[in-house]
Amino acid sequence: MIHGLRIKDGKATYVSRFVKTSRLKQEDFYGGSKFMKIGDLKGMFGLIMVNMQMLRAKLKVLDVSYGVGTANTALIYHHGKLLALSEADKPYAIKVLEDGDLQTIGMLDYDKRLSHSFTAHPKVDPFTGEMFTFGYSHTPPYITYRVISKEGVMQDPVPITVPDPIMMHDFAITENYAVFMDLPLYFRPKEMVKDSKFIFSFDPTKKARFGILPRYTKNELLIRWFELPNCFIFHNDAIKVLEDGDLQTIGMLDYDKRLAHTFTAHPKVDPFTGEMFAFGYSQTPPYVTYRVISKEGVMEDPVPITIADPIMMHDFAITENYAIFMDLPLYFRPENLPGEMPKNSSNNGAFENFDVKLLLSLEMVKEKKLMFTFDPTKKARFGVLPRYAKNELLIRWFELPNCFIFHNANAWEEGDEVVLITCRIQNPDLDMFRSSVKEFTDELYEMRFNLKNGLASQKRLSVSGVDFPRKQRYVYGTILGSAAKLTGIIKFDLHAEPETGKEKLEVGGNITGIFDLGPGKFGSEAVFVPRQPGTASDEDDGYLIFFVHDEHWSAVNVIDAKTMSADPVAVVELPKRVPYGFHAFL
Repeated sequence: MIHGLRIKDGKATYVSRFVKTSRLKQEDFYGGSKFMKIGDLKGMFGLIMVNMQMLRAKLKVLDVSYGVGTANTALIYHHGKLLALSEADKPYAIKVLEDGDLQTIGMLDYDKRLSHSFTAHPKVDPFTGEMFTFGYSHTPPYITYRVISKEGVMQDPVPITVPDPIMMHDFAITENYAVFMDLPLYFRPKEMVKDSKFIFSFDPTKKARFGILPRYTKNELLIRWFELPNCFIFHNDAIKVLEDGDLQTIGMLDYDKRLAHTFTAHPKVDPFTGEMFAFGYSQTPPYVTYRVISKEGVMEDPVPITIADPIMMHDFAITENYAIFMDLPLYFRPENLPGEMPKNSSNNGAFENFDVKLLLSLEMVKEKKLMFTFDPTKKARFGVLPRYAKNELLIRWFELPNCFIFHNANAWEEGDEVVLITCRIQNPDLDMFRSSVKEFTDELYEMRFNLKNGLASQKRLSVSGVDFPRKQRYVYGTILGSAAKLTGIIKFDLHAEPETGKEKLEVGGNITGIFDLGPGKFGSEAVFVPRQPGTASDEDDGYLIFFVHDEHWSAVNVIDAKTMSADPVAVVELPKRVPYGFHAFL
């Protein structure tokens, strides 16, 4: 569901609408949940749920040919379309109607050129209008890089080679490079059942690898890999609105049937070119597929990114010239599942299509794990690819110490180096039911990939508890409390050095402001709105807008982004409680 707030002429209009995905339509027909959820993929129960969904698909109870995604992770605007994204599926186009309502247009496959999943964190170059994206899969190629022109045309896929299937939630793009992250959060279904873990498992013994590839490369031959200490990174950084501000689902967006794979929840739109960059990841080869969509909404040919194993890649990054993919060791290991998977399927990676025997392996059910398993023994890999590459031959891979990443904050180029600002997790555990979010060491990091000497380096910019960053000189992030709840908004100045010796988040050094939501209140990702349009004012001269919740009510807060004052500029009380969500979009 998308929750929208429209502020116009001193009045606020609130709307909430479901994205009418193929999954939602089928579950509406049956009057309840029929598809398995990501949280189900744990232990023997997870294996049973996988087999149950495969059986339902085989018996034609469920139709998985149009994907099984929820389109509920993130939003991005490219080529005149608002895209609702989840990284296990293709994007859905949403139309914003004149009255503010939202209407689902449909799934976008870029004229059938998108056959893999699409990252929830594609990057749009504001100068060229292009979008850079990728997808990851549990079968080779594990990562596929794509460039989408400002006209919405998706270029050919560029496979990015990584040794194992991983989760790569985000990547980064600079002026000339794409940065991929091969981090040891591995796809391991055997460990899911054996050890009662989540299907992605982090391996703390592996280093983090970062691959830097010229962003317009046609293949991965030029990718250079850099290694840093073990970690994980989540984030680096079509809907219709009706006259009354309401939201109306138009339908799934498949880019004239060019999009055949999933679509990341974090595509990137270049504000200068109007292009959108995205990716999708899959459990079958190619594990990651990169796509570029022109400002006209034309999806270019897919660029498969070759990685060794199917992973979860939630985000990626785009610079002026590069796309950055993250091959991190959060793995899905199909060879450990019973039966045999087809090399090609209409959903390209959705394991409900597997032609497998519906049998349980006694060896797999001895131990219980979630289906995606992080491998702490593997390094994190980052692939940097020219963002307009037609294939992955020019991708450069870099290794860093083992980690996982959900979201990236920013990426740019300095001389021979590609710089990535990201939220790095040292010990990821996606099983929220078994462990506390407090066990995460989620920290803001600067990573550098030198395209001349092939070396990678990293330094910590914050202590634990930061995610959902916003980019440029100032990074606005959320402060993570327990149980995945956000307790405040924090502002970093990337031009300042962090204070040493700190064990908690407080103002000083590179931390220039903290907005505390107060006891019993929890927030959402904040979006920045400039005070005046244009580029003449200071970068932080504007407002931050975000949802605030307790267990009974919700509101929208508007605060001063420059001063981070504890007194909000405005508070809009909503007519009903809005549930906790993922990402926000303005």
